[in-house]
Amino acid sequence: FPVTIEAIRYEFQRPVWGKSTYKIVDFWIPRGRRVSLIVEVDGLYHDDGTQKLKDIDRRKWLKEHTGAEILVVTNAEVDTDVDSVIAKIKTYL
Repeated sequence: FPVTIEAIRYEFQRPVWGKSTYKIVDFWIPRGRRVSLIVEVDGLYHDDGTQKLKDIDRRKWLKEHTGAEILVVTNAEVDTDVDSVIAKIKTYL
């Protein structure tokens, strides 16, 4: 269900469907009928070399299936400076 924070409407943990599969994104920020931004919040697990390659493929798939911009922030950024994360999001909108 949609939530609004600082005038930014978003959906949390939303599935994005392809032809036969789907991915779940951390935050989906729509603009009209299309998504304008996907925000992924990555933990330390994503620093692993193998995981980084998987993340590249995942983001490419998301871009191809939604046309959205993709912003990646870290858990540490969210935990220590959420205002900065919100400011980054606003630059995309």
